[in-house]
Amino acid sequence: MVDSQIPLIVPRNSSSSKRLADICIKKEVNIFGNVLGTVNSYGNFICRHDEDSQSPCRCEKGSLSILIISLFLITLLLSFAIIDVAGAYRAKRDLINLSEAAISRAAHNLDAGRYYSGDRSVLGSGPLGPINLLPIDCAAASQTFQQEIESMNVDGAPLSVLNFSCIADLLRATVTVSVKPTLALPILQGSVMNRLLTIHASVSASNVIG
Repeated sequence: MVDSQIPLIVPRNSSSSKRLADICIKKEVNIFGNVLGTVNSYGNFICRHDEDSQSPCRCEKGSLSILIISLFLITLLLSFAIIDVAGAYRAKRDLINLSEAAISRAAHNLDAGRYYSGDRSVLGSGPLGPINLLPIDCAAASQTFQQEIESMNVDGAPLSVLNFSCIADLLRATVTVSVKPTLALPILQGSVMNRLLTIHASVSASNVIG
């Protein structure tokens, strides 16, 4: 943007009692070389069309209300979006915490027959020897996990299990929930900001023994 001050001379027959503020000091306003208008001594924007007048000193009060309102609306929408993103992040954290609690309870369903027979799943090896997993009753674990998830909610929205697996005494599950945005604008019905947010969380659990 290039600003240049151009004082406009008051006609000679003007009285000496006129205040200096009556002289229009204009600043050119241009963007990328295109002159849009000027700003007079009162701080008001005058479009280029208005400056074509024959008046030697045109100090009509312009207005930046349209620009200000536009910036205000943009700022408002951005604020709503930031709040909704923060709400979705909080819902995601709550979903993970609830899912981990549910799958931890499900992992407590031990397979007594395999446990007392010494049947173990080997996870790997460590400094003290092989790392084993306690045998889990997969059917009971699945039922417990489903019951726990059905009793939980995030912001009043029920949770649902997308998938559950029990392989080699390792439980894995994916849980989902659809929550409303923290803030919703009535004027944006049907937009992304007013739709339900679908959140997923993947968790796993096992019982490790040395």
